[in-house]
Amino acid sequence: MTTYKHMTASEANAMTQRADPDWHVAQILESVKKAAEAGKFTLKSYACNFGDGRLYGGKPTDLQQSVIKKLKELGYSAEIRVADHQFVDIWLEVGWAKP
Repeated sequence: MTTYKHMTASEANAMTQRADPDWHVAQILESVKKAAEAGKFTLKSYACNFGDGRLYGGKPTDLQQSVIKKLKELGYSAEIRVADHQFVDIWLEVGWAKP
């Protein structure tokens, strides 16, 4: 007898949210809040697949570009960074200026 795993409505809703730039921005801003409370002025984020190796020498997806645009509209700096060492590290660096 074969057992099938059926997707729940809650799981489908979560998948839909992951395609929404605002959902990713909200996730990033939760981390920004924690970093700011700790006295930091930058955040290294891998949210929204910003750590994906396909970004190395490539172009961000439309979703990633929308996330960057929304963060910039909110006054943050938002840049994809790459560090070439023994392994490549790719991330979104989000920053906010000192007052």
